[in-house]
Amino acid sequence: MTIKHPLFRKPTVIDRNNISKKIIKSNDYSAEKRWLEKEVKSKNIILNNSNYSTITLTGRGEYEILKNSVKMKFSTKINELKERSFTTISFIPNISNWTDFNRFIAEVYIKSTGYYNFYFHFVIHNKNNTFTHACSLKTNEWNKVNFEFDHNLREKITKVDMGVLITGCPPEGLPDVEVTFKDISIEKVKEDYTLGWNLEERFAFSHIGYFINSEKKITTSKYEEDNFKIYDLDNKLVYQNKVEVLNNDLGNYVICDFSEYNIPGEYYLSYGSRTTNVFVISDDYLNSSILSSLNFLYSLRCGEEVKGVHSPCHLNSYAVDLSGNKVPVFGGWHDAGDVSQFEICTGEMAHAVMDLVDVIQDENIKSLLKEEARVGLNWLLRTRFNDGYRVMGVTYSIWRDNIDYADSHNLNPMKAEEGAFENLIASAAEAKAYSIYKDEDPIFADWCLRFAVEDYEHAVREIENGIYTKRWGKTPESQLYGEAILTCVMLYNSTNESKYLDDAVEYAKIVMECQQREYPNWDIPLRGFFYENRDHLTNLVFEHRGHYDSPVYGLTKLCEVGRNYPDYDKWIETLKLFEEYIIKSVSYTAPYDLLPAGIYELDKINLNSYTIHPNDIDNAKQVLKDQISSGIKLNDGVYLRKMGVAVSRRGFHATLLSLTKAVSSTAVILNSNELLRISIKQIEWIMGNNPFSSSTMYGEGYNYHPLYVAFSLQMIGSLPVGIKTYQNTDEPYWPTINNAVFKEIWGHTTGKYLWVLADILKMKEGNK
Repeated sequence: MTIKHPLFRKPTVIDRNNISKKIIKSNDYSAEKRWLEKEVKSKNIILNNSNYSTITLTGRGEYEILKNSVKMKFSTKINELKERSFTTISFIPNISNWTDFNRFIAEVYIKSTGYYNFYFHFVIHNKNNTFTHACSLKTNEWNKVNFEFDHNLREKITKVDMGVLITGCPPEGLPDVEVTFKDISIEKVKEDYTLGWNLEERFAFSHIGYFINSEKKITTSKYEEDNFKIYDLDNKLVYQNKVEVLNNDLGNYVICDFSEYNIPGEYYLSYGSRTTNVFVISDDYLNSSILSSLNFLYSLRCGEEVKGVHSPCHLNSYAVDLSGNKVPVFGGWHDAGDVSQFEICTGEMAHAVMDLVDVIQDENIKSLLKEEARVGLNWLLRTRFNDGYRVMGVTYSIWRDNIDYADSHNLNPMKAEEGAFENLIASAAEAKAYSIYKDEDPIFADWCLRFAVEDYEHAVREIENGIYTKRWGKTPESQLYGEAILTCVMLYNSTNESKYLDDAVEYAKIVMECQQREYPNWDIPLRGFFYENRDHLTNLVFEHRGHYDSPVYGLTKLCEVGRNYPDYDKWIETLKLFEEYIIKSVSYTAPYDLLPAGIYELDKINLNSYTIHPNDIDNAKQVLKDQISSGIKLNDGVYLRKMGVAVSRRGFHATLLSLTKAVSSTAVILNSNELLRISIKQIEWIMGNNPFSSSTMYGEGYNYHPLYVAFSLQMIGSLPVGIKTYQNTDEPYWPTINNAVFKEIWGHTTGKYLWVLADILKMKEGNK
């Protein structure tokens, strides 16, 4: 039998000189390699001499028809940027009925100088739908674009678009580009499983490994025999046991439980005629994904050279306050596939990395974590205006020369704002930084603490005066005051001034009032969850960026330092009620044990909590109600959704990991092994223990999909916005297409991931 070895790496210092090699390393375990190796059962060329006459070009540039290909030429030099600029070739395919096919293929060659990649859209149109695949392609070599298209887009095809986004011209680039398309085809292949909870013959397991002395399970759906076996890499049988059979609302499952096997090493599972890929049993198994995550954060750095990604960038971008004062905004991390950046994400990412410093045992990784956290901290420190105003968000949109041309209108400065939640996030991270750096760099540590105190004072003033950013609007009370608790505890830990704990105690009273503490009169009553505000008019749920951790993590940190306060028992009771809610709700998602997204009530929908395109406003509430109603009914108009709901921004890793952070931090305070187990299961979901047997971290584990990285090649360690849902269903959807936002790389997701790992490692270390 052939056993694949995983992308498991022992802890080592990342070689900064070889960062580009890590980014474009071998795809031996990728989904893309597997897709291209599929047997092609039939094929049809859809662009040839018979329909070349239907070709049109929109956008800048020109095209020419060659013997067996089409070439377009354009310039990337953009002087004015008002919206994204595409150059697109469109054509009417020579057949309109695609019911006998399911995959699109195109070969693309990009001739350019000074570019690592270009970002493309391939769009299929019929009368009622469009289907878009957005991919990042390498320059100066042939790329084979491939994606499987939906069942509802196989009849009456009217048009195909093949467009490239003009991302500007970086200083190292030349503007003239040629793109050649050939072999534009549709094919019939065995389809990937993309929707639902079933596993068929696949194995759901943690691709990156398992802890010693912890739960270890591998699940499939196809029953073959009563026993499973575990082998080491010498093909020696080391363990065997009977399978467990589970039949529930999600499907039929065969569970292979080898939790009692605790010898460190690398193994594979054999069941019937099938075997898994190799997995690791080790208390250090998370180090591999931590290193990969650090590689990703390094690759996201702005304003400096990242070999294989970009030269020093966006050096002429700045923000202004109401008085016209300016600060540069380059630096920190590009937040996502569109090289935007947001203060909230940067603050939380830096804080998460520093929390991991406290618990990681490997000194090389600890050093890398400290180095990376300073990237975010320095951006927070120098993008503030000393009066509560700071840079909240940056959208760079394109590569450009690092010259502030006198007659340029495409460098419109970002507008600074002030907001309580944002200043609290900055203050918490800055105060945490004092404890991390005070011994090795006291000047930097003092600078962080001084600004932490000031930013907290600004936030208090903003809370008292109801000041929130225009960008995000009013922050829910449970989220806001939970963050205030966390900030106060961080300040207390760094200053030892009791006034901060006194403030935290008052904030905690508000957070506790936001919790459902009694059983509601429902058919299936649940309690312990949170509402946005004390009035309980809207449930605390998130669509895109997640902050369920704010109220809970704040309380857990207060419990660490506030044992002598009279309200301590109330805080613990709040956390125990939350624990009850989590344990009961997760029972609905066995065997994956995925944390349900939350409780939704049809008459308590706050549209301000969702990202809604202007064209969708009229229908938004009905769209949400239709999705909510497909959840688990708890009462008339009340549902528990296994996965989140959204109007336009689907993809739920960040919201899942936000809730997981709440669970993992509660596990630490309550010393709850069950909450620890549930927290680990969420990491396993992201790393392959899902219906698609797909690790969603690029370059870690197996069957990882290419992600949406418009301004770069694929980055090792990147995590996307996350597995999404399809239409109104409450089940996971992970298609082969690549597009925003669900497959878009996102530093926010990585930050939450690392923040959860900090708790898991802290508790595992404490249990040794």
